[in-house]
Amino acid sequence: MKRANRHYLSFRLKEITETTWLELHLGNNVVMREELTKCVDIQQREMIKRLDHIVNEEQRKCKYKLLDDTVLKCNDLKRFFA
Repeated sequence: MKRANRHYLSFRLKEITETTWLELHLGNNVVMREELTKCVDIQQREMIKRLDHIVNEEQRKCKYKLLDDTVLKCNDLKRFFA
């Protein structure tokens, strides 16, 4: 039985030499890649804005709910790593 091509969001942390990267994957495609820096608060707000845009665009294409709205509104990326 073949599995249908599903769209799902996942995060991966990649460490390359002395830098750490956060990647957002939609299925097998990387849709956002960001180097983690010391200025985490500003970076986190920017990533949440971009993530909100990505989720809204993908949700528009998909009949199933990808993420609950409260997850994006909480401004806490740690919930995505649970």
